[in-house]
Amino acid sequence: LPYQGALGSGERSVNYFRFLGVRNDRVTGEYNTVSLDRIRAQAGLGPFQMATPEEGPDHEARGFLCVARLVPKKNLSMLIKAYALYRAHAISLRRLEICGSGPLEAELKAQVGRLGLTQYVTFSGFIQSDGISRRMANALALLLPSLEEQFGNVIPEAQSMGLPVILSNNAGARDKLVRTAQNGFVIEPDNPHGLAWYMSELSDRPELWRDMRAGAF
Repeated sequence: LPYQGALGSGERSVNYFRFLGVRNDRVTGEYNTVSLDRIRAQAGLGPFQMATPEEGPDHEARGFLCVARLVPKKNLSMLIKAYALYRAHAISLRRLEICGSGPLEAELKAQVGRLGLTQYVTFSGFIQSDGISRRMANALALLLPSLEEQFGNVIPEAQSMGLPVILSNNAGARDKLVRTAQNGFVIEPDNPHGLAWYMSELSDRPELWRDMRAGAF
């Protein structure tokens, strides 16, 4: 009742404001942007218009990357389960790096230990933006299996580096930025087997990864 208008970060949030009763003519979006050139410059790369699928390390030298706070809504316990399934079945095995801090750090590290994955999973803690950009430039794919994700700015940041994205259908950025089998894959947040299968596809099939990398660009 006391609000005169609303700014949303995507279709879902704009529609939610309308559902809450804000007048249609006083709701607008998207209000936030990501500078692709800035993200790439932080990684030592040229502007986005100069990007090519050939830049950066070869397919076999890359690993999986997750950039998320270590909180329940990011669904990282499911990600770790999926990574264990992936390592049990994939041909080409990659490391997983998780960048972020939060209250679940000890619990997630204990889960990794129980699954025998300690030597394959790196918890890098909170990393500044330039460090994240450099990691994205060297990664195979970005993983974001969130239980809830209003938008997910990390998705266009990853795409500025040509990274395929595997994300849950709860992420708002999925609506406009991710198309299954074109530049990423969409999963259910309670489906570790599906996430593991898509990880294997990108890991084991370099031609698929290159096609989806071009699609991300």
